[in-house]
Amino acid sequence: MKGKGGNVGSRFPLSFWEVGAASSVVLGFVLCLLGVYLTMPASDYSFLKLPRTLEDLQILRFSFSLFFILIDIYLCCCLELF
Repeated sequence: MKGKGGNVGSRFPLSFWEVGAASSVVLGFVLCLLGVYLTMPASDYSFLKLPRTLEDLQILRFSFSLFFILIDIYLCCCLELF
């Protein structure tokens, strides 16, 4: 029995044209990402500093924990409004 995409009992539910359309969308997305990557200006990573001491790591940990606590409070307040 024939259906829209070939045999009704076929294992693959998409027709040739649907696969082609989906592939072209994915290819277009990849090409756009590649174009953005290739046109990006050169970056200067010298301002990034790695923590060198235990004290630096503790400060970083405290900063992240404070950030996530503030994000939790913000999200709780926003979710109560809706």
